[in-house]
Amino acid sequence: DIIKVNNAKDQYQKLLELLKQDYKTDKSVAVLYRNNESVLPLISLAKREKLELTYKDVNNSLFFSFFAIGDILTFMKFSLNLCDAELFSKIYYKLGAYLSKPISEYACSQSKKEPTKPVFSILMENNDFYKKHSAFGNLRIKFGGLQYKSPVAAIEFILSSLHYQEFIDRKIEDGMSEYMIKHKINVLKAVAQYHDSMPSFLKAIEEIQY
Repeated sequence: DIIKVNNAKDQYQKLLELLKQDYKTDKSVAVLYRNNESVLPLISLAKREKLELTYKDVNNSLFFSFFAIGDILTFMKFSLNLCDAELFSKIYYKLGAYLSKPISEYACSQSKKEPTKPVFSILMENNDFYKKHSAFGNLRIKFGGLQYKSPVAAIEFILSSLHYQEFIDRKIEDGMSEYMIKHKINVLKAVAQYHDSMPSFLKAIEEIQY
């Protein structure tokens, strides 16, 4: 039978419903995707429902080690802990704010002395850096608000308002596949759409990451 659904979210929900029905029987069911990593949202849903699935040829490590996926998750984690200079050091040059390596190194150095102080507060107290980069205050506000967004809205905010899409565009100009990048981000969004908060989403990611 052909089952029609309205969107990808409904598709995953319908598949989960069918799997739950067959889970109580001895029937074997296979779910096939053209791109194996597209099954990750279904795996996440199944884990939430405590359904044990066997899946083949899904290399989670390749998906999560992809630069855009790792970066977006780092943006999210940093928004939850603005004092983490190590996370900041991984994304400072991808913000479209033209921050330099000495800024990151200074933040990391000072953070060891003041581990409970937010990175942007540390940078704003340095007059030499602040005179050259008045964007610190704006970035602090943006990251401060990011943690309260839904995971899907957060991904969109990172791409647009935090200018990460500009970094991706440069990767595409250098020859990386635009389709591949968009596909992987869409898979991440497909997992994110079932969560209302960032901590819940990041926990779900941890559960399917390994």
